[in-house]
Parts: sequence; C-alpha cells; structure tokens
Amino acid sequence: MAAIHYASLIVCVLGIAVAQVYLKMCGLQVKENGLLSLLFFGPFYISATMYAFLTILWIWAIQDVPLSRAYPLMAITFIAVPILSRFFFGDSLSPAYWVGTALIVTGTLLVVRA
Repeated sequence: MAAIHYASLIVCVLGIAVAQVYLKMCGLQVKENGLLSLLFFGPFYISATMYAFLTILWIWAIQDVPLSRAYPLMAITFIAVPILSRFFFGDSLSPAYWVGTALIVTGTLLVVRA
C-alpha cells in the first residue's frame, strides 16, 4: 500500500509545480490588468482547484508514509518549477542551476531511502 502512497506524493509534487506555473500566469495577469481581473481569468481557477485537489491527495498519501520521508519529496518542486518556467516564460537556467539540481536529487534520494 505504501507504493501507491509514494506515487501519490510524486503526483502531488509535480502537480504543485504545474500549479505554480498557473500562479505565475495569475501574477502576470494582475500586473497587466489589476487584481480584480483574476475573477475572469481561467488559470486562477485552475490553480486554486489544483491546490485543493492536491492538498486532499497529500493528506491521503501521508497516512501511511512517515512525514520525515514524504516531505523531502517537495524538494523536487525546486527542480520542476524552474524547468517549467523555462518552457512557459523563457527563464534561463544557468550551469549552477544544474549543479544544484544534482545536489537536490542526491539529497532527496538519501533522505527518502534513509
């Protein structure tokens, strides 16, 4: 049963990364058109719905996974969000980013397997 919970945790982490892209879109919308424009902006509702669903999934997933092993998986968002921002917003990723990414992956694997 724990395997399905770990898979759910990965879905949560990757889903949060995608939701962050939608939140960035919301930020750009607010900058361009003001806060009230969010009421008519689809990505606002998509990101809110995603966060609500992912929160429920996270709660379900951690019922059988120690939080000390589950939470370090959130570090994957530090990798996924910048990669997504490169594709959606043209952000640059320096060589130092890739070194940091390798360190995050190594550290996350060490913590989760400990």
